[in-house]
Amino acid sequence: MARSLRGRLALALGLTAALSLAASALITFGLVRRYTADQAVAELRRSANVIAVEARDLDVLEATRFRAIRRLLEVSGSLFGVVGGNGNIRTDTAEAESVVGEVDTEGLLAGRSTQGFVEVSGTRYAYVAVPVRARFADRPGLVAGIILAKRAGVGWAPIVSRALLAAGLAALLAALASTLLARRLARPVQQVAAATTLVAAGDLTQRVPVEGHDELAELGRSFNAMSSALAEARRREGEFLASVSHELRTPLTAIRGYVEALEEGALRDAKGRKHALAVIKTETARLERLVRDVMDLARLDAQEFRLELREADLAEVLKSALGAHGTEAESAGVSLTLVAPPDGLPCSTDPDRVRQILSNLIENAIRVTSAGGSVLLAGSAAVSSIVIEVTDTGPGIPAEHLPHVFERTYLRNVATRDEHGSSEPEPGRLAAGSGLGLAIVRELARALGGRVEVTSSAGEGTTFRVSLPRSRG
Repeated sequence: MARSLRGRLALALGLTAALSLAASALITFGLVRRYTADQAVAELRRSANVIAVEARDLDVLEATRFRAIRRLLEVSGSLFGVVGGNGNIRTDTAEAESVVGEVDTEGLLAGRSTQGFVEVSGTRYAYVAVPVRARFADRPGLVAGIILAKRAGVGWAPIVSRALLAAGLAALLAALASTLLARRLARPVQQVAAATTLVAAGDLTQRVPVEGHDELAELGRSFNAMSSALAEARRREGEFLASVSHELRTPLTAIRGYVEALEEGALRDAKGRKHALAVIKTETARLERLVRDVMDLARLDAQEFRLELREADLAEVLKSALGAHGTEAESAGVSLTLVAPPDGLPCSTDPDRVRQILSNLIENAIRVTSAGGSVLLAGSAAVSSIVIEVTDTGPGIPAEHLPHVFERTYLRNVATRDEHGSSEPEPGRLAAGSGLGLAIVRELARALGGRVEVTSSAGEGTTFRVSLPRSRG
């Protein structure tokens, strides 16, 4: 029991309660002792003041009066003594004589009241000494004052017995409360521990109940957030693998097209071969970067991947993208053209990421466009941005799908559903494989400080418009 968290909590809480009870008992006993002593002194002073008033006529020294006062005081447990003018002390019992004899009478003989405590034979006594002022001027000094004393100790037996009974009940209640509290405190931790074991085994659906707003509730919320994040990470891992495959396919297609053209002798002139080799070299470098940045692509949603910003001419990036996809477009029977200003499109950005955006858009446009159709790649300069458009003459995107085109795998799922639901191509049908690249386009555009928009009508083609700031400063 003590080795478990619940046992340790119960033990700790129980010990805390026991120490608190012990400390409270010590403090209480000290206060009771002090209060009892103060009460004894106050009681003695009241009695002494009354006797001092009676003693002013000096008849108090008469034997009968003296014995009456002594008996009255004995009832209350007080000891009585009279101090004469010459300092002699008169008492009526041996106990009173031993106690009053310990009292310093100098202050009393000087006419001052004194009080305090003396200890005789291990017993503590409280005393009060009060001067007596004689009423008769012709009999001065016969009585200087009186001294009253009383045991200042406390009868601890009944107090201790009751205190022990109360302490026992309190300890029992403390043990019960600590056990219940330890169980309540340990239960959320045990739930999190059990759920963590299942998560470690691969069950990312685990969640723990959360109640209240304390630290334990925060622990539960943190665990649930972690479990959700792990589930999301697993989902993104699958999408990431699909993204890598999708991104690697584009340069590989370009390289394969030119390699096949070289093997078949389609490029007979030196200029054509040189161009093919340049494209192959460019795409190989792009593949190298894609492999190097594969982990960066996994963090697209968090926008934490690397950007290499520099001054670049996006018109050249457009021409490079056009050349890389020329063979692909020709094989599909699609016309691929470029419209760009002759003075270029200077921009401070990451040209490789822009090229990645263009490759995704061009590849999707070629895929959805039927043979004989066209894809237009256009670039223009605005006041503070560069606008790139990719327009195709494909089937278009129905209005109900436009708000979702940049969601991962959305268009792919819609296209797959359409393929299973219809055997004949229809205007407005989506081509499979067009969804993932668009999600990457959106994240890349955001990372570059820009945005991407789409306009389309079923059967009338689609235009993707990417706006990038001229400068990130």
